[in-house]
Amino acid sequence: MNKKLGMDFLKVSMIYFGISFTMGAIMTIIPIYRFVILSILFGRAHAHLGIIGGVSLAIIGFVYIVLDYLNKPMYSERLGYMGFSLLNIGIVSEYIVLIIGGYRQACSYIDGDMDAYMTSIPYTMLSIIFAFVMLIGIYTTIYNIYKTSGK
Repeated sequence: MNKKLGMDFLKVSMIYFGISFTMGAIMTIIPIYRFVILSILFGRAHAHLGIIGGVSLAIIGFVYIVLDYLNKPMYSERLGYMGFSLLNIGIVSEYIVLIIGGYRQACSYIDGDMDAYMTSIPYTMLSIIFAFVMLIGIYTTIYNIYKTSGK
């Protein structure tokens, strides 16, 4: 079962990596770049999806596959998929919140609002909530991998 969960992590990580890479390429187009630099939330969304979604989930997937290769039975399939689900809920939700918040903030700057940074506060609060969802997911995953490797 380690291999199936590991492949699930790898497949999702490639989707996130592809979206992040596409976003990065699009952000280099001058008119889009001029809009994007008005809010730091766009950069956070891009980095968040690439590093946490693309890289971190790929590493977790490889760890589960190696544990399967070493014939280590998974400590808890339920914990494995709980961590997988919480991480994905947190990643997708935070990405969406950061994109919407970045758009709102950049539009406020364009409209001449000198307090445009204030428009990002509700989105930052939601981002914190989803960061804790991911935190629970990663701790669940780390615990499951630790217990699996110790068997």
